[in-house]
Amino acid sequence: MNRYHRLAWPFYLSGLAIVAFPALEFVLTILPLSPTVLSWRVGAVGLLARSSLTPLVGLVIILGIATLLEHVWVQRAVMVVGLVGAAAFLLTALLFALDLVQFRGDVRETAKRAYDASSAVVVLKLLAETCVLAAFGASGRLLTRRAAAHAAHHAAPAPLVGRQEPPEPPTPAS
Repeated sequence: MNRYHRLAWPFYLSGLAIVAFPALEFVLTILPLSPTVLSWRVGAVGLLARSSLTPLVGLVIILGIATLLEHVWVQRAVMVVGLVGAAAFLLTALLFALDLVQFRGDVRETAKRAYDASSAVVVLKLLAETCVLAAFGASGRLLTRRAAAHAAHHAAPAPLVGRQEPPEPPTPAS
């Protein structure tokens, strides 16, 4: 057993808290849901971009401890979260860009420069988060492949219980 096994639950719980609480705060902030309202969509995605960087740190903690302790099932879970999250953030960035073009006509002329700058920052954050999540997915995939290859080549030794070593042959007395 790995000598760091006692670190698993504190690290997993800390990572999950760092992922879950900003996500919960984001969901509670955007309620009530109004996805048909353009201004709501623009504001919600802006809040999403602002609140989604911290959960990435939680995923780093979770993947790091899973790698250290060789918890393949957790590595696979992070891989799935990374790949699904990357696809979701990419789709969100593309739809947000379309919403920005549509919403720009409602922005006052004096505020367009600030609107363009803040919109660009949000799109860049979404794309950066897409890349980071895709990297989690790819690294999780590589880690699980490596763990499977390692397990195939290094089978666990037979258990010691019930096993008897042959007795040592007596040494001739001189």
